[in-house]
Amino acid sequence: MIKLQYTFCEKMNREHYYDCLIPISRTEDKPDELLSVPMHWHPELEVIVCEAAGEFRVEDRTYQYKPGDILFALPNSFHGYAGKQAGSYYGALIDLEKVDPKSFDQSDSELRQLFNNEHDIPVLINDKDPDYATFVSIVRELSEADGSYMPKLRKKGLIFLLLSSLMSRGKPGQAFRRPPYLQSVIDAIGYMEDHYDEKIATDDISTFVQLSKYHFIHNFKKYTNMSPIDYLIVMRLTNAYYFLRHSYSVTETSALCGFNSLSYFILKFKELYGYTPHKVTKFDD
Repeated sequence: MIKLQYTFCEKMNREHYYDCLIPISRTEDKPDELLSVPMHWHPELEVIVCEAAGEFRVEDRTYQYKPGDILFALPNSFHGYAGKQAGSYYGALIDLEKVDPKSFDQSDSELRQLFNNEHDIPVLINDKDPDYATFVSIVRELSEADGSYMPKLRKKGLIFLLLSSLMSRGKPGQAFRRPPYLQSVIDAIGYMEDHYDEKIATDDISTFVQLSKYHFIHNFKKYTNMSPIDYLIVMRLTNAYYFLRHSYSVTETSALCGFNSLSYFILKFKELYGYTPHKVTKFDD
């Protein structure tokens, strides 16, 4: 099962793409695998073209998508993917703060409305949209963008065209209000991010979010389809991939990512990625 690892994606790519865009594309040519991304959030606007069917979860709602549909997640929205068919994907994370900083000096800025989740844009666009082909063309070009050969003016021009077309399909509104129990799940994930390299028990997390252990586990599974511990393991493995790609040894990585047992780390890593961590250290050989 292929994992679109956002922690890894952001850490790896932000070293090179600070101007406003982080391309998202498959790192391995394995079209027979599923797209599966745990619930997460980030400050960028996300746009993904999926070439297989699946389920897109945004906040507390679920959307079914089919091959070719274009998916959008507003900045800081809680979202994730569960593929139902094998296929590929491509897309981009767009940092609205860096698209045109001067526009944010205006209190009535349309971009500011979008950034604050105060503009009701579509979550999904399909091939029935009159500008579908244009959307796909823009997203594909952005996903293949590289700072070394794509002029910034061209890049920002494509982003503005994408945003203006997208916002014309929605309308300004009020900032969304997140259900209290969903916010507790997000707070719990934030706690995990801060302490993933330490020994963490479910009791520690439930105490942090001020819920009973039973109610915490129930709500966490409801919104993420994963237990807190399973989510924590995926988070640790995601960060482990980053360390391995940055020349840390398998033993060092295991310890840095909160695994007390090297053999257990190798076992879980292989379950998630389909190969051992030793293979990652040899990718650039």
